[in-house]
Amino acid sequence: MLNEFIDKINFILYNESNFEKKTLSLIDCIRSFNNENIYLQWCNYPDRFLIQEKISKLFKNFMSVSEYNFAKLILKNHVNVNLQIISDFFDGFLIKEYKYIRNECGIVNDTNIKAHYIVIVGSGSIPISAICYAANNNKEIVCIDKNCISLRISKQLINKIGINNIRFEECDAVNMNYNGFDIAVITAGSNPKDRIIAQIRKTTDTPIYGIIRKPIFLGEILHEPCQIYKEPQTVICKSSIDSYFMAQSHLIRL
Repeated sequence: MLNEFIDKINFILYNESNFEKKTLSLIDCIRSFNNENIYLQWCNYPDRFLIQEKISKLFKNFMSVSEYNFAKLILKNHVNVNLQIISDFFDGFLIKEYKYIRNECGIVNDTNIKAHYIVIVGSGSIPISAICYAANNNKEIVCIDKNCISLRISKQLINKIGINNIRFEECDAVNMNYNGFDIAVITAGSNPKDRIIAQIRKTTDTPIYGIIRKPIFLGEILHEPCQIYKEPQTVICKSSIDSYFMAQSHLIRL
């Protein structure tokens, strides 16, 4: 099975010339083979890092371009987006994630929901996480990203949707001061996660909750692999292993 997977991956990489078709075909191939058995074989494949580097660069560029273009369509009224559409697109993943931390992390106090100061690390051109969280949280949510173009589009998008409790900061996550936040959401595409976590611990006076999205199995080919840390952790929710998201959320104390 691993040989079949690698043959298909290499065929797509070296025979498909169209950037978009190549990336989508690679994603579909990874989804169709994504299971623990093939993943364990993949981890022992000697040339996996060379293949992974090529695919992850393609995927990162594809996601940046796709998010930007989709955001522009929304801004031009060509696409109508609301919270339900976003939730359905991710199979309710982000809503499940928020509901978990709301109910399990001390956010609920009797019948009153205590609003938390949340930072979204790596929000991109379409700050989907922030939109979902903002709909369920009346305290300010801060989105940070080092891409000024993504932040500019994000601001326009949020203004169009009519959300007023999201703030944006242009910042490299490894240099951010996280003191005062209650929860840090580290998105799947935010890297290097180990340095981000170290910075959070360095700059906070008291421990905060970290929501860390980790790729599932072969999803590591698309996103930079991350070690999930030796600290006690809880898997909050996960997408299907063959979905486009291919991720699971881990809760740890930082």
